[in-house]
Amino acid sequence: MRKFQFNLQPVLSLRRQAQRLKQKEFADVVQEIRRCERDIMCVLSEREAAQKGLRLAQQRRIEPRQVVFHLSFLNHLDGRLNRLREELLALSRKAEKKRLELVEASKKKKSLEKLRERRKVEYEYEAGREERKMFDEVGGIYKQRARQG
Repeated sequence: MRKFQFNLQPVLSLRRQAQRLKQKEFADVVQEIRRCERDIMCVLSEREAAQKGLRLAQQRRIEPRQVVFHLSFLNHLDGRLNRLREELLALSRKAEKKRLELVEASKKKKSLEKLRERRKVEYEYEAGREERKMFDEVGGIYKQRARQG
């Protein structure tokens, strides 16, 4: 009997490839989220240092224009922080969308893999049945020859 062949193997291969692509897309977005989180932590750290510098400068009685400069820098950092938080929110939404796409691609692949496995079991059952039938026929021939002989 010939070897088992799954007639939907090309489709299964495409679904596996699609799942790998979705995994990569999801991983890329997760990497972007981590980068954005690191950027936020850096800006927060920079902002904290700027506030500390302003407090120290105020204790030394600095000129008003220097206070304005410090406050302007803090406002700049606040704006950057807000933009990064908005980016993080957008990336989180994108990651959720990519995760759902990955789950869907995985389900499609898994369903075809299960179908392939069921068909392989059916094929092996039929192959075993045909083999038993052949052995029964051969056994019948030997029995018949033994009776004649």
